[in-house]
Amino acid sequence: MKTDKTSNPIGSAAVIGVVGLWVAAAAHAQSIVWDQSPDTIGGELTSDNWGNNNVQNFADPVRFESAIRLTGIDIYMTTEAGRIGDQGLFTLREGAPDGELQPISAVVSVIDSQGGESLPTVHRLHADFIAPVTLKADTLYWVGIFGVSEIWSVAGVRGATGELLDDRAAAYGLAFEYQGDSETVGDTTFRLWGTGVGVGATVDGVDATVAFCANLTDPQRVVLTFPGPELNESWLCEDSGFTASPADVVRVFVGGRAASDAFRGRVDGLTGGRVFCRNLTQGVDVPAALSGTGDWDCQASGLPLTPGDVVQASITGSAE
Repeated sequence: MKTDKTSNPIGSAAVIGVVGLWVAAAAHAQSIVWDQSPDTIGGELTSDNWGNNNVQNFADPVRFESAIRLTGIDIYMTTEAGRIGDQGLFTLREGAPDGELQPISAVVSVIDSQGGESLPTVHRLHADFIAPVTLKADTLYWVGIFGVSEIWSVAGVRGATGELLDDRAAAYGLAFEYQGDSETVGDTTFRLWGTGVGVGATVDGVDATVAFCANLTDPQRVVLTFPGPELNESWLCEDSGFTASPADVVRVFVGGRAASDAFRGRVDGLTGGRVFCRNLTQGVDVPAALSGTGDWDCQASGLPLTPGDVVQASITGSAE
């Protein structure tokens, strides 16, 4: 993906890409969760005025260790552009730069110099998303911006230091058509704001048919029924009305039919947890370890599996 495209300042355009520093977020407090501001990543300015329009735009990857719910973005651009109330889009693609585009409306609410004081010709525009968007853990996303009511320009830098920074961005032309990589703009500068997602889970290797989230401290339970077989199911308990306070004892359960000889997953938002795996078809129960990042693996812990077996996993821990 090294087909360098000619990129122009504000006469042509840029949807911003993200490639910076992942920052842990508290479970519910909005905070900076990805920091690619000029003051943090450094580098040499390529331009403070790469514009966004329907001729040309850009995107770059981000990845989070835990599931995250994004609520807004800081855009760094020339002090000659940007106003309170400007409307635009936050653009999101999962997995690859040519993936399906998911646009999220955003509105500028703050303009100041926070995070951009190292570049005298740049200021920060903070744009709030009309609705939050949830990103899964350990998943690559390509993100950018696009001005609607006014052109949103963005400052680019080269030689910056940070996670996923590589002095280039994915380039798009008319109708967001992917055109390869651009090294002209360099890495765009921005920050993402968000919150933790509370308790969430992913299961792999099973056609999940039912799952539930239970709060054992403040008794409640929400049940999720999956609409069809999937080899990799993911869900957030809070999306179904579940609530938990820090330190509440929470249990996450999933059951279904084994689709392969693997049965593993990940839970977010719990600490100090334990896992119990069960194969109802073969009548075997085994405990499984829960890693520091919330990963568990019933098959690796000794649970025998044959495709079609009815299996269950129960994970219990304290809410963060």
